[in-house]
Amino acid sequence: MTAVETPIPAREQAVGRPLAIVLGLLTIFGPISMDLYLPVLPALTAELQSTTSVAQLTITACLLGLAIGQVVAGPLSDRLGRRTPLLIGVVAYTLTSALCAVSPTIETLIIARFVQGLAGAVGIVIAQAAGRDVYSGGKLLRYYGRLTVLGGLAAIIGPVIGGQLARVTDWRGVFLFLSAVGVAVLVASLVIFKETLPANRRVTGGFSHTLKDFRRLLADRVFVGAVLITGFTYSAIFAYLSGATYILQGMYGLSPQGYSFAFGLNSLGFMVFGFISGGLSERWSERGTLTVGLIMTAAGALGLLATALLHLPLMA
Repeated sequence: MTAVETPIPAREQAVGRPLAIVLGLLTIFGPISMDLYLPVLPALTAELQSTTSVAQLTITACLLGLAIGQVVAGPLSDRLGRRTPLLIGVVAYTLTSALCAVSPTIETLIIARFVQGLAGAVGIVIAQAAGRDVYSGGKLLRYYGRLTVLGGLAAIIGPVIGGQLARVTDWRGVFLFLSAVGVAVLVASLVIFKETLPANRRVTGGFSHTLKDFRRLLADRVFVGAVLITGFTYSAIFAYLSGATYILQGMYGLSPQGYSFAFGLNSLGFMVFGFISGGLSERWSERGTLTVGLIMTAAGALGLLATALLHLPLMA
């Protein structure tokens, strides 16, 4: 079979606050999985007798899992509905977070982090897709805007929570906290989240249809250009994230709590300028806004390079 030729238009459905909260919680899986344990990463490296470069693979593995998981979970949820893949993903996230907490070696932790990323990606995809199921038009745009804000807030608050947890527990306790978050989201999903994609609106073309969609996207030069710009920008961001915790704590002497607040400032700037750029794109052209953003990115990168080469103080 092929995909449904004329899908039924999305219907406006009554969406209560509890469902909106659950969808918001699903959105934060990615940011908290990446950011919450960064303040304790140096301690993790020391306890597992690892090197910095190998310990940083725990970040890479989770990020890779988040990327691959979204590619797989999206088409699956279009075929099977939203609820079943969601529940499986949240259970897997909860279990792998607990596995991270008891990992005896850095190699075990890297593998567990990859699976944790795969599982967390399901929640991110379902939050996006379920919003499309129940909202349309301006309400859908506002919904996506709120998800963006929530993701930014989670990126700010996550390291702060991780830093405060470091006062009372070690890195294993941080992963147990993530497992507890998974349990809470699972209970909320079981009680509140009902199927948002009726059977008559599901795609039946399988992954062959998905591959055709990807081929069409890759033939679009504008799309490919946007993906490349985003990819290179985020690769720089995550390179910074993986090393900043060691530099700020090891070289500049910040505590895990101090690092968490420094990282929170980074995330706050990311969120604020993301909000500003959205408004500017309506007044300027998209190309003009993008150009300004790339210039600012390059200036920031040069500033970091100068700080490293000239051994400038922390406030620089």
